[in-house]
Formats: sequence, C-alpha cells, structure tokens
Amino acid sequence: MNFKNVIKAALIPAAAMMVLGVISTVISTVIAILLRGSFIISLVLGLGFLALNLLIAAYGGYRAVKKYGLDLIGAVLTGALSYGAAGIVNGILSFTLLVSGLTPLTSSASSVQGGMTMIIIGGLIGLVIGFFIAIVLGAVLGLIGGFVAEKL
Repeated sequence: MNFKNVIKAALIPAAAMMVLGVISTVISTVIAILLRGSFIISLVLGLGFLALNLLIAAYGGYRAVKKYGLDLIGAVLTGALSYGAAGIVNGILSFTLLVSGLTPLTSSASSVQGGMTMIIIGGLIGLVIGFFIAIVLGAVLGLIGGFVAEKL
C-alpha cells in the first residue's frame, strides 16, 4: 500500500469536510446571534451538514479504492485521515469562536465566576475526544465506501 496515494485520496474529502464545517459553524453562529432561541433551526442544519460529512467520508473510501487502486486498509486510512483532519480543523474553529465570546453560551457562562475556565477546559476535552471519535467514524465510513467500491 502506498501512503502517498492514501494522502492524495484523502485530500479532496478532507477539504470538502473542512469547508462544510466552516460554513456550518458560521451559519449556526449567525443564526444563534440573530435569532435567539433558534435551537431547532441550528439542529436541523447541523444534522444536514453531518449527513453530508458522512457521505463525503464514505466517498473518500470509495474513491481510494476506485481511483487510486487501494485495498480496504487504504480505504480505512483514507476515511480516518480525511475525517480526522477535518474534525481537528473544525474543532479548533469552533473552540476559537466559543472562547472569543461570539456564541450565546459563552456570553452567559462567562458571567459566572470561573465560567470561562470551565468553557476552556470543556472545549479542550471536547477537542481531544472529538478528534478520536472523528478518526474512528472516518475509518468505519471509509471501510464502508471501500467495500461498496470493491463490490461495484
């Protein structure tokens, strides 16, 4: 297995997921600021963007097998690499927006004594846990996409 092909196969899905994550974060932040109490709208948009990310990660595994001739292990690595990279970039963006006070949660929690410290600690823990969840989820989706590519 050629690891350069894994990186090439993961590049486009990772970039697409990063762009979708930035768009999702910006839209959710704007909705939260402009429309107070718009939890349902943000939830529906978030689920839609999640579905798109899942499809893109599976497509990364499919593309790894079809275009780059990798096996299922290559598809798993492609999915894990693309979803992990997108997860860490989007997590850092969300954490930055959270700490900067642009979200309603931060503005209300920072008024409590030690509230900002709790937000920072929780955000950092979420970044680490989210990164590992993204890698596992990307690996599973890459495997599914690679399996579909082998069967077609």
